Amino acid sequence: MNLESNLVTRLVLLFTLTIFASMALANNSVKRCRPIFKDGVIKTLAQSKTQLKMTDGTMIALKAHSELQIDMGDGYSNVISMTLFKGSLRTVPGSIDETSGHYRLKTPVGKVISTSAHFEVDIIDDAVFLSVWTGSLDFVATVGKPAVNIRLGEGQGYSHAKIDAKGLLTLLNKGR
Repeated sequence: MNLESNLVTRLVLLFTLTIFASMALANNSVKRCRPIFKDGVIKTLAQSKTQLKMTDGTMIALKAHSELQIDMGDGYSNVISMTLFKGSLRTVPGSIDETSGHYRLKTPVGKVISTSAHFEVDIIDDAVFLSVWTGSLDFVATVGKPAVNIRLGEGQGYSHAKIDAKGLLTLLNKGR
């Protein structure tokens, strides 16, 4: 085999591998408008993020290194329960959420039980940080004694809070 035919063989092999690699990547890539199945878990990796658009228009954004489980409920109550195990979630309410708060969000230290808010939840180390940008939300700690119940957001005096692993509440700044 001469040098020229060896080079042609290598180029053909490289071209073929490039085509197959491109096809494999295209088949495994995340596509827009993919459905979320009942009890689905969404995980984001390093240098990634995702947005979910719910049927009522609610937008849920996950930052890198996040893990969110979605339980679509029993089909009768229209309540969608979510659990944020780690990372960060930001939500902008849609029509259902604005009228009656049919989304519930659990965290390692408590749960958002009622909201008409554009809010963010960040889990950093063992603490949960809550930020309300518009509207208000109610949060109940599920750790610590006595249990912490807090309303954050418009008209509440505070819009940001930290709840640690023992249920200790720290209000971080004045609200609107």
